[in-house]
Amino acid sequence: GLPSFIFVFILGKIGINTIREKPFKENISMFWTGFLVLLFSSILFDFVFHNNGFPYGGAFGKATTTWLLNFLGKIGLIALLAFMALTAFVWSNNPNFNELTFQKIIQNIRFFFEDVFSGRIFYKRKKPRTRRTATAGRSTSSTGGLLPRNSSETNNSTSPALETSETELEITPSGNLAPADEAPEIKKGQLAFDLEKKERQKPQTLRSGDAELEITAPQPTPIIPDDEPNESNTTLTSDYKETTLEIQTENKLHTEPYDPTLDLSSYEHPVTSLLDDYSDLNFEIDRQELEQNKDQIIETLLNYKIEIVKIKATIGPTVTLYEIVPAPGVRISKIKNLEDDIALSLSAMGIRIIAPIPGKGTIGIEVANKKTQIVSLKELLQSEKYKRAKMDLPIVLGKTIQNEVFVADLAKMPHLLIAGATGQGKSVGINVILMSLLYKKHPSQIKLVLIDPKKVELFPYSKIENHFLAYLPGLDEPIVTDVTKVVHTLNSLLIEMDSRYDLLKKARARNIREYNDKFVQRRLNPNNGHRFMPFIILVVDEFADLIMTAGKEVELPIGRLAQLS
Repeated sequence: GLPSFIFVFILGKIGINTIREKPFKENISMFWTGFLVLLFSSILFDFVFHNNGFPYGGAFGKATTTWLLNFLGKIGLIALLAFMALTAFVWSNNPNFNELTFQKIIQNIRFFFEDVFSGRIFYKRKKPRTRRTATAGRSTSSTGGLLPRNSSETNNSTSPALETSETELEITPSGNLAPADEAPEIKKGQLAFDLEKKERQKPQTLRSGDAELEITAPQPTPIIPDDEPNESNTTLTSDYKETTLEIQTENKLHTEPYDPTLDLSSYEHPVTSLLDDYSDLNFEIDRQELEQNKDQIIETLLNYKIEIVKIKATIGPTVTLYEIVPAPGVRISKIKNLEDDIALSLSAMGIRIIAPIPGKGTIGIEVANKKTQIVSLKELLQSEKYKRAKMDLPIVLGKTIQNEVFVADLAKMPHLLIAGATGQGKSVGINVILMSLLYKKHPSQIKLVLIDPKKVELFPYSKIENHFLAYLPGLDEPIVTDVTKVVHTLNSLLIEMDSRYDLLKKARARNIREYNDKFVQRRLNPNNGHRFMPFIILVVDEFADLIMTAGKEVELPIGRLAQLS
């Protein structure tokens, strides 16, 4: 029938798209849309022109219409066609029915007939008008933005649209003028918002070469000299205030707080001058490398039609963080999927995309520096953040991307596994953790159990066996290297853990800190088995080798320690 000419339009459109080298997906969607229109119009034409001699609907329309008339009847078929047309209209236009009122429908009908009689319907329509008033040159007077008819004569430059306005407004000179749109009455407890749409200027898109890079240079780390004591150098009595509550205590002989450091009162903390000094290695900023990476990032994103409006670089010791602000309408997932492409364009070993950065409205791209800077352990241990850390077991792990010292509490992460390939610094990380504890804590506060199947990594710590190391009696060396003795050491730790839990139960404490608080305040009697509990830290180097050689003999005690210790 007549709708079969849609095939001509579809084939012609496919040919034009092929010449313009447009993607084939557009042809598929256009074909299915045209095919559905073909089916609907074939049924509609045959139903409307059923008695006409020419078969407008074709053989398909005639057969389908006849079957539907026998099945639904004439009224049912009309309802079905109307429903299909309404569904297609809603699907394609997505109108907002909440704003559709009876008054607006009448107004639109009146506007339509005015356009028909005036001939404006044959010209290009402008944007739909919500009010038949000239909006050029808004006024904030009591007239609600409406200007008198003769205002175009007095001020032609500011309101030229009044001369061509279709409807003229007659304003009586006497009395107060009512606003064009009366504001709704606002009840108590409600807020009124001005929903007038303001034109926002689209931020300018950055281009490679002309974009300005904002650089945040690293700030020097605040350092406390060695002559100033640590927070933990002072006696433990300073951390515990005398309670004002009347408490039933077990020990009535002594009233002053117990100080566990008096057992080794002559102990002095190590000084940072023992460590290597890298202060002569100045932190250098390679401006050319930063600008080159910035241009490459912008150009790579533009190749994938991703526009950004701002870029900022924060320089770290080994990694530089580029913070970008995408243009409005850009999806974060598109940038996140370009991680490998950006790394290829920057010729970098690898990058990491943080989308978005927590607490900021930006997207971060971390790029490894070609020239890395050494992070000195001496500088970290002298930092104010480490020396004044209020933690049970403070450990310093390095510097963040903002060049700030990163300090964590080992007591809040009782199981810590350091993983990585060979040469990535696992043993260096273990040594940094041990050094952080030794520089901060007194021997009465921590005890170390060191297991080193490799035998060459932790041997320097054998010098402090009389102060910090804990090991089984009868061992030839304080650092455990034999696999069979590792099993005995772990089983002895299980026995110590169970005995400590019994003491915690008797003292009605949940953890070591609460128990030691009560013991320092002499609320627990040593004659009943109570004692000050130092933190016992188990350190295993080459854990994979230990599992491979010992196997299930160490898996069970390690599992219990990980669950309960």
